[in-house]
Amino acid sequence: MACFTTLGMLMVVFLLPAQTRFQPSKTSYLSQTKVVAKHIRNPVLWGAMVIGGINFALFVNIYSVAGFRLIAEPFNLPVGLASTIFLCYLAGTLTSRLSGRWANQYSPITGMALGTLITMAGVLVASIEQQATVILGLLIVSGGAFFTHSLAYGWVSRKAQDGKAWRRRCIWFTTMSAAVSVVST
Repeated sequence: MACFTTLGMLMVVFLLPAQTRFQPSKTSYLSQTKVVAKHIRNPVLWGAMVIGGINFALFVNIYSVAGFRLIAEPFNLPVGLASTIFLCYLAGTLTSRLSGRWANQYSPITGMALGTLITMAGVLVASIEQQATVILGLLIVSGGAFFTHSLAYGWVSRKAQDGKAWRRRCIWFTTMSAAVSVVST
């Protein structure tokens, strides 16, 4: 495995073109930290980050549990077959795209609420002890979770006006990782 990692690293170093538009920031660590702190204190951002974080954490955890459920009684699926549940993520590729249309026509907040309700409905469907309902539930969970995640991410990116876009993305992904860690323990 280390050989593949090293090969991948060498390919990145030697095959990727050099950066042409990178402009190093002329700000200090302290000024960047102040911008991040300002975003963290913003209650408008917190709402979307909490909704997105909890939704993402539940999404990750239901997939973790579903795999174990499918290889155990009463399903007894082989691990390789049970692992195909991750194809259900594809429902999220469709709903992520639909979330952009939603955000252009309706309120992202109502969309986040709708996506959360869809996710919760998927959890209920997936909890039924039949193989088809577990799969259907995961499809519904993926659709709702990705819909909510896309709307919440877009909301945070639009509402966090100060600083560069990478800071907003860092705050978002740190929040998602923290939510998964907290909910998973």
